[in-house]
Amino acid sequence: MAKILCGKPLCVDTIQVFYVRRFKRIVPLYVLVLVAVYIYGYFYLIYPFRNSLATDISWALTFTSNMQPFYQETGYWIQLSTYNFLVHMWSLAVEWQYYIVVPLVIGLSSKCSCTTRIAFLIILCTVSISFQLLTPSEISFGFLLSRIWQFTLGSIIYELTKMESILHFLESNKCTGSLMDSFLTKPFIILLPILVFWSPQFLDDHFSRIFASVSVAVVIFIQSDSSLLTNKFITYFGDISYALYLVHWPIIVATKYHTDQEEFSLTIVAFILLLSLALSVVIHHSVEV
Repeated sequence: MAKILCGKPLCVDTIQVFYVRRFKRIVPLYVLVLVAVYIYGYFYLIYPFRNSLATDISWALTFTSNMQPFYQETGYWIQLSTYNFLVHMWSLAVEWQYYIVVPLVIGLSSKCSCTTRIAFLIILCTVSISFQLLTPSEISFGFLLSRIWQFTLGSIIYELTKMESILHFLESNKCTGSLMDSFLTKPFIILLPILVFWSPQFLDDHFSRIFASVSVAVVIFIQSDSSLLTNKFITYFGDISYALYLVHWPIIVATKYHTDQEEFSLTIVAFILLLSLALSVVIHHSVEV
């Protein structure tokens, strides 16, 4: 994102290109999934759930799903236990809201030196993460201000890699970079499943979130070319990740609705996983490509 907006002088044309690219990448498939979920709900859900789905879709269409819990006084984690087919769209809403303000963020710092821009981004990052840590999770979880730090990490890394001293260090210390790659990239990839599946029971959510985000930023900074990240299997998952993100939760909720089960057996979990992957592959090759 920072590379697109900072690679050329910030002007109306640059911002227009940025928004057109984001729109083409996100909106068509997003709307397609919303329509598909609505059609499913119209034919299969009983009236109260159908009515709730229509409300959820109206929030999703305006990219404000992250604000919905504030007005309905439910909270994200409570929504997970209901038949909310679109609860996962909160993160995409936050992302789109950041797209609205990011030209302003970059514009405010574009005339400054690289060092000043980095300092500005670090301050913004600190304010954002402080808000997340100090505010009740019912408010901070999906609030834009509490998530800006995760976006600005990428901008900080981009600015660092533009500094001549950093570029010189990376070029002249390839052996060091290789060691950093070995000691940082591979352990992170191994720890990632642990963070996803076991951290809710043993680790604080804030710690897991910060650790994962900073680790990804470091891997990007050292420009890792580890085979664990560049092999075709992993890169293909990256290609279908957006489609998988959109379809996985509606499939989970639909399965819960039809089986009337809160906890799934391994067989049902395997079914959900395979159906989500298969549908993502079909969507990727028929719609995205």
